[in-house]
Amino acid sequence: KAELKADPLFTKSYEMVNTASEEVRRIAHNMMPEVLIKLGLVQATQELCNSISAGKLLNVSLQVYGMDKRLNSSTEVMLFRILQELLNNIIKHSQATEAIIQFNREGNRLSVTVEDNGRGFNLAESDGKTHAGLSSVESRVSYLNGKLSIDSQKEVGTTVMMDFLINE
Repeated sequence: KAELKADPLFTKSYEMVNTASEEVRRIAHNMMPEVLIKLGLVQATQELCNSISAGKLLNVSLQVYGMDKRLNSSTEVMLFRILQELLNNIIKHSQATEAIIQFNREGNRLSVTVEDNGRGFNLAESDGKTHAGLSSVESRVSYLNGKLSIDSQKEVGTTVMMDFLINE
């Protein structure tokens, strides 16, 4: 590890990842109140994807099906925060170049999926350690009475699937 820290390329890459991660948090926090409150979850998520993609480290695309009506504001804020955390984790840890967010709403069911082509990880190898970002996502999904599943394979990428019943 000492050799890696002394490597200028490693240092530069590490600094770029940290800068990108901080930028995602700053952009997302600054844009959340206005865009999310005025235009809704879909538009705010599209703006977030555009902002991250403009940084050139990660290309993020959004696919939307059946989201004709807005959700209640507290649900939109909670879902947006979940997406912020997942995208931040992708940038910081996955070494992915592509990510896709999907919203799929059918009646009162909402499915949200976030996929990346990163290096993946093995949840079983975490030795019981709680990943702070994933813990935050788990608690927010639970707060919304949703179901969360994570499928991650080393060198293949990660897919996070969330399912919610939406009360109108």
